[in-house]
Formats: sequence, structure tokens, C-alpha cells
Amino acid sequence: MSGILFVGCPTATRETTYTIWTWRLPYSDYETHYAPLEDNHYSWRELPDIKFNKIQKFDNTKYNLSELQIYSLFIGQGFGSPEANKVKSDIITKKHLWLVNRVGNTVYFLLK
Repeated sequence: MSGILFVGCPTATRETTYTIWTWRLPYSDYETHYAPLEDNHYSWRELPDIKFNKIQKFDNTKYNLSELQIYSLFIGQGFGSPEANKVKSDIITKKHLWLVNRVGNTVYFLLK
């Protein structure tokens, strides 16, 4: 009897990553185009495909981040652990969203 025997080794599982774009602006530039945003506050909204596709995106601001990296990004911007977990959850469960976060005179943008 002849046959083929397949032997395999488990492969390293890849952690899921999420493609996001980030950039920042001085608050003075932000407030000339958008509604006021209080210091140490953030705002986000879900985007339909048509709006997401109209936004110009640049490769130098594009990142593929894991859940832990997304969480760490917000911890680094002064979010507490519960807030960082909530924002991370919103980012990974929504297809497209736009998030702005003001820290002092800087506004951080995140697009997914």
C-alpha cells in the first residue's frame, strides 16, 4: 500500500492588525475648520464607506496596529485604562471611524 503522509508543525499565529492613519495638527489650525474641542477630550464618529473613500490618505501616516498597540497609543495620549479599552473596542469593531483627541495645543487624528 502506498500513500502520502503529511506531517506538519504548528505555525506561529499572526496577531490581527487594524489599518489606521494618524496625524496631528496644532489646535489653532483645528479650530478654524472644526467645532471647539475641550482640552483632554476626544470625539469620534462612525463613517460610511462613501465618506471614508473621499478622505485623502497618505502612506507615511498609515500603520497596521494590534489591539495592544492601539491600547498603548491611547494610554500614551493620557487616556485612563477604561477609556483606552473603550476606544480600542470601538476601533476594532467599527468598519470606519474618525477620532480626534485634544491634548493641550495638539489635536491627534485617527482614521480607520
